[in-house]
Amino acid sequence: MPGPPPLGLPWAQAEAQAFHLQGVGRFARAERSAAKSRTALEAPSFLAAEQARLHAAHASLCAEAPGA
Repeated sequence: MPGPPPLGLPWAQAEAQAFHLQGVGRFARAERSAAKSRTALEAPSFLAAEQARLHAAHASLCAEAPGA
């Protein structure tokens, strides 16, 4: 069974930015700036957590697969 796809920092930044910008108005400049700052800080840890989750799910599937 192939492993999970590799994820990169640009993907994590896009996901984190989408999360932090939910509900923030287009013209709320201060709130948008704060959300983008949080994105820059949290994206690396989000990427690491998501990679660990995917690898754990893959390991679990491999263990359950017939002939494993």
